[in-house]
Amino acid sequence: MIRILLKISSKEFFFSQNTYGALLIIVAGLFVAVSNGLTHSLSIHFPAIQILFLKSSISLCLIVILFSSKLTALTKTSIFRWHSLKGIVGVLGSWAWIVALQHLPLADSSALSLTSALLTSAGGYLFFGERPSFHVWFCIFLGFIGVLVVLNPSVQVVSVYSFFPLFAAMAFAASSLLVKKICKQDSSYTILFYLMLFMSAFSSIPAIYSWSPIAMDDVYKIAIISVTYVLGHFVLIEAYVKAEASFIAPFKFARFPLGMATGLLFFSEFVSIPTLVGGILITFSCFYLLRVEQKKSF
Repeated sequence: MIRILLKISSKEFFFSQNTYGALLIIVAGLFVAVSNGLTHSLSIHFPAIQILFLKSSISLCLIVILFSSKLTALTKTSIFRWHSLKGIVGVLGSWAWIVALQHLPLADSSALSLTSALLTSAGGYLFFGERPSFHVWFCIFLGFIGVLVVLNPSVQVVSVYSFFPLFAAMAFAASSLLVKKICKQDSSYTILFYLMLFMSAFSSIPAIYSWSPIAMDDVYKIAIISVTYVLGHFVLIEAYVKAEASFIAPFKFARFPLGMATGLLFFSEFVSIPTLVGGILITFSCFYLLRVEQKKSF
């Protein structure tokens, strides 16, 4: 799959590199939709930490196979502590995300996970000395309103599982900030390798402790989840290599309608009005913030 994409881009099959990158973001969103849909179909009695361990371990094996001829260069790093910290954050975020997928409708999880973009922006201002503007505070406030609309606390008691995608978004935002620091020394593929390595290591003991028998159908699902997870990461890396990040970033919000479509088509999960409205508010706030940042860069 990766080689096909590279071959197509080298022949300039698409109109421009930015168009190519944008389409890759959509492809990555499709991979994420497949992975999330299959995770959503797993039994809630199947421990999330076990799913995470199997998913990260299979992904690690796939990376080793794909880069077997360049493994020495891939594993070369001098910042193990930062990679290990990212692995810890990755385990916490991925575990919370799997729990959310097991217990919540896909549209709700997808909408709430979009807050990661806002939290990443806020973290950049807090930890990297980037001064917030009125536009940033407006987007963060609007995104927060969107979260409240999705949670809909005035109508019903908020489920505890509604906070899991928010926790996952916080962890993913922290992970993105760590990438900002790590990428100054290591390549994207090295970062991905160590992420899978440390996620496998840190999730192994709790996974073994809570291990549950695996049905053959679940084996197939976890295998596909792992493959689409790795492919999604590779496609994202290829997108950011080929295209301008400011141009393609808004296309990541395609994950929200893809999540809604997956829930509707395969699980007959109709999207509630609060989820739709809240998701649109969160998406608009993130998109607006990205457009503001794009204008500032020119």
